Amino acid sequence: MSHGDGLDELSAALAAAGVRNELFHDCIHIALPQAQGTLEVKSWTGGERSVQLLRGSEYRNLAVLPGEFDCPPKDAVALLLRRLAEHGIDTRTRLAGEGG
Repeated sequence: MSHGDGLDELSAALAAAGVRNELFHDCIHIALPQAQGTLEVKSWTGGERSVQLLRGSEYRNLAVLPGEFDCPPKDAVALLLRRLAEHGIDTRTRLAGEGG
């Protein structure tokens, strides 16, 4: 079933890139490796998206610009990985749940 907000396509692109994720009605959760937290991509009413880094009780907004994720899902995955690296998440380590 399509969400109409593009999250289902982004979730599929993440899975195709080997990134295990959970798709909910308004967001995607990605477990980060080595208990570094969870990345949440949220779709708000009106089509805007936000990206948050959740670490225990810490909640850090990764400052997404309006329309920044209005790109093909594969490009959005690359952008997410770049953002994680900017915030000290080692993206060279396989993401939680990845095989191999």
